[in-house]
Amino acid sequence: MISANACTAAVGSPFTAKGATTSMVVAWGFASNPNSVVGYGAIGGLVINAFPTTNAINVYVCNPTAHPITPGAIKVNLRVLE
Repeated sequence: MISANACTAAVGSPFTAKGATTSMVVAWGFASNPNSVVGYGAIGGLVINAFPTTNAINVYVCNPTAHPITPGAIKVNLRVLE
């Protein structure tokens, strides 16, 4: 569960990204349709934030709503761009 107005690190975060630096950009997208997954798409409110650090990608899932949300499982694809 992600509390109201709070963020939590995604499962597995940080992810190894050899060669990543803080001057790079992280591009991400859902690996499947999020519309029926609780917390995302049409049943959502959660926001995913991803940013690079040295040799890693950090991913946080944030709940900007006034109510706690227990998100369903979903995978995302991540890529570091220069």
